[in-house]
Amino acid sequence: MLHVVERHFATDVASVKAAEKRTTHNLARVAGGKAAQLRRFTYNPLLGRPAVTDFGPGLLCPSPQLVWRKATPPGIYHTGREHFGPDFLQETGYLFEEYVGRQLRLIPDAYVLPEITYRVKRNELQSVDWIVVSTTKCCSWRSSP
Repeated sequence: MLHVVERHFATDVASVKAAEKRTTHNLARVAGGKAAQLRRFTYNPLLGRPAVTDFGPGLLCPSPQLVWRKATPPGIYHTGREHFGPDFLQETGYLFEEYVGRQLRLIPDAYVLPEITYRVKRNELQSVDWIVVSTTKCCSWRSSP
């Protein structure tokens, strides 16, 4: 268990400082003088690895709620992206789309249509992922996160 925690939940102080330096540098390059004001909206390296080593024995967890977040679907999504690359995101997207479709089909007295492929001039396009039609409403869903 400790191996999993160290591999997926923990990082060292040097890595946190390096990530912070990269973030600050990139933000200054893009935002210029407004970088300090915008820093709070950028990526926090503790989202990916909420525990920090090198503070003596054990792990330091500056924001314990981030441990829970790492174990939820968005955290698993980003861990998969980090480990497996963009193919993981593509496959996860397909699974999520199918899951949403199954949930929509549980709506009583509704007809659920999958996405429709259509053509505009020479371009082949796709509609939203799901179209739900009932006797009183018509709704559309795009499942992508």
